[in-house]
Amino acid sequence: MFIKYLLKNFSSVFGTWIFLTMLNQLIFFGSCLRPDCILASIPHVSIITLIVLYSIYNHEKTTYDVETGYNGLGFNKEGYDSSGYNEKGYDRDGFNLDGYDVYGKDRKGKGFFGRLFTGNDYAREISKLNKEAISANQTRTITESKETLTSIYDFNSNITKEGGSVKSAAHSDSTSTTKSLEDLAKYKAELKAKLDAAREARV
Repeated sequence: MFIKYLLKNFSSVFGTWIFLTMLNQLIFFGSCLRPDCILASIPHVSIITLIVLYSIYNHEKTTYDVETGYNGLGFNKEGYDSSGYNEKGYDRDGFNLDGYDVYGKDRKGKGFFGRLFTGNDYAREISKLNKEAISANQTRTITESKETLTSIYDFNSNITKEGGSVKSAAHSDSTSTTKSLEDLAKYKAELKAKLDAAREARV
């Protein structure tokens, strides 16, 4: 989410705002750095800053690394990070790192009030299930990354092979064309010799 991106990169956001404010004062306010000038620039400079940062955010979100399959925000095309969690912090089964879904229910379907009447054994069981799920998410993500890299490698190999086949075919065609030209030149030479012999016979 864009708001989360802004909070995570607050230093960059603030730095961009300061830079655009200084640039605005130099270009449009005659280098006026008085407090009243700065206050007057805050609304439109803030809007421009948000537009610039959203453009950067959208670029990072929609541009994926060819080798890893992850975008600039660390998510793959399915929307999950390297640990198997999406932008909202939930895995493919709908649970967060603490083992709760969006409604606060655990992996066995019990909500907050349902867990009040359970003992330590239940808590340990849920903790174990959660640890296993976290491990499974990481393993699944690693496997998917390996499959992505394998697919890219296979694709590159096929391109290389096809390129080699095309080059070989082109070389073969070139050799065939050269041979045909040589045969034509030889035929012309033989024909010329025959015509010269015929002229000499007439004389």
